[in-house]
Amino acid sequence: MLTESHDEEQIIARVAALDIGKTEAVCCVRVPAGASTKKRLQEMRMFFHILGAVAEFEHALMSERTREGLAAARARGRTGGQEPKLGPRQVALAQAMYDETGADGKRRYTVAQIVAEFGVTRPTIYRHVGVDSAHTPAARGRIHATHSGRDGTDSDVDAAG
Repeated sequence: MLTESHDEEQIIARVAALDIGKTEAVCCVRVPAGASTKKRLQEMRMFFHILGAVAEFEHALMSERTREGLAAARARGRTGGQEPKLGPRQVALAQAMYDETGADGKRRYTVAQIVAEFGVTRPTIYRHVGVDSAHTPAARGRIHATHSGRDGTDSDVDAAG
């Protein structure tokens, strides 16, 4: 059996290994050696409930401060997130390139050519030029088949879904 001082050293070592972060103080409950196991369990349960309540309170404070900071930044005209890859003029030019057709009635520029021109990804182009979702590469993977039902009527069935 370990002595009380040895137990305290083990507790301190375990708490230090937890990497608690910015918490500066750790409370310890000292239970007398003669106390019953049931009483110790109840005291420890109460202790962890209190720690949980303090952690929940701290989390609520951090969330509130974060929301207040974001609101203050919005009031200053700042928005979060990454800067757009394409500016308004580039979006208009990409849309014009996408809509332009050749003498044969086909699109003059492919999406791959537009992507190469602006140095962005295909989803970025599709998101900005307002392409109908049926024309995106993901939609092209779906196979539509017509099959005859039991009642003799034809109906469209999506084979992918």
